Parts: sequence; C-alpha cells; structure tokens
Amino acid sequence: MAKDAPKPRRYWVNKEQPISIGLRLEADEVALLDRACLDSGLKRATWVRGCVMRVLAGAPCFPHDQALALVQIRMELRRIGVAIRMLAARAQTIHAAEACIDNARAYHLEIRAQLCAVRDAVRGNLAYWEADDGR
Repeated sequence: MAKDAPKPRRYWVNKEQPISIGLRLEADEVALLDRACLDSGLKRATWVRGCVMRVLAGAPCFPHDQALALVQIRMELRRIGVAIRMLAARAQTIHAAEACIDNARAYHLEIRAQLCAVRDAVRGNLAYWEADDGR
C-alpha cells in the first residue's frame, strides 16, 4: 500500500511580529545583490523585500528619505492646487478680469501635471522592480 502524501508543514505565526526569512546565495549572486543595493541606495533586506512586494502586491519600494520626500511633494502640490482653485473661484465671484481667471486655470493645470509626474515617478519605481518574466 502506498504511503499517504505528507501533510504540508504549518508554521506558527505571530501576526503582530514580522517574520524573518533566510536566503542562501552564491558569492557571485551576493556581489550582484550588493551592486543593485548600492545603485538603489537600499539595504539588502529592503531591496529583497522590494522585489518580493513588487511581485506579490505591486507595491513600490523607495529608500526612506525618498518616500518621505514624495509624500511631502504630493501634499504640497495638492495644497497649492486647492489654493489656486479657491482663488479662481473667488476671482469669478468678484468678476475679475478673464485673464486673471485664465492664469489661475493654467496654474491649476500645471499643478495637476506635476502631480501626474510624481505618480509617474512611483510607476517608474515599480518598473524598476519588474521581473524579467513580465510580472
């Protein structure tokens, strides 16, 4: 009689603590990893986690200082965009010159374009983490 297939091993997981995973690489693979980490400004663990998260969740991975800078840029651009939109609305209510309103609209479009550029930077970061097999 054939033996029953082994049951999958279950690991105890504390959902409140991150789980550490070991990885064995050859010396030449470590050299390639170190070069990629140096180029990106990330630590090994952060770089590897970025690769894993890109494949699993499509999430970008930025060095901490760049992530903070992107958040601050987006917040500031949105704040400026809201202020310009409010100025344009106020200019319309007081029947300001059409040129003034057009300028406000142009500034608003420029802010929107800059926000799109930030979004594209995030997408560009995601493209960096793309696997060769199209994932």
